[in-house]
Amino acid sequence: MAISDAELLYGDAQDGTVATATPEISDNVYDSSPLFTGNGGVDLGHGTPLYGTISVDTSFDSTGDAAFLQIEFVSSAAEALTTPTVHWDSGAIAELDLAAGDVINFVLPPGSNTPGSPYLRYTGFILTASGENITVGELTMRVSLAPSVLQKAGDFASALNIVTPTA
Repeated sequence: MAISDAELLYGDAQDGTVATATPEISDNVYDSSPLFTGNGGVDLGHGTPLYGTISVDTSFDSTGDAAFLQIEFVSSAAEALTTPTVHWDSGAIAELDLAAGDVINFVLPPGSNTPGSPYLRYTGFILTASGENITVGELTMRVSLAPSVLQKAGDFASALNIVTPTA
């Protein structure tokens, strides 16, 4: 089964406070099919790439400004996203680089409905803190069938020439 919406919202201004010992999952976990039996592969996006966008709604902070946040897009056979397959990983992002208005964009590989497809039944995001606990921060996390309008012009710098018309 493929995405039936043009966009999946995994977290809307989700509280991003994360303790270093306790990773958090996205507020919403997408179940690709309540009738799906087994986990041999799920066709997310009908064979086309999927586009992820994470926007920072509230700047991140910690007690000593030494925290890092790692964000992963995963799939799992379990709704709690245990034993996940990681499809995208942000790496460790310093809290100072997670300011309100910042946007992170990424592309996910297409799925298929054959065994060995990268996506299992449940998909979502996992947030993991390192360095110290994150005490403040909010994220909106989505995956869609088309690039987000939230992407900054610089994200397309190599592909587009943005011109300002002259009078």
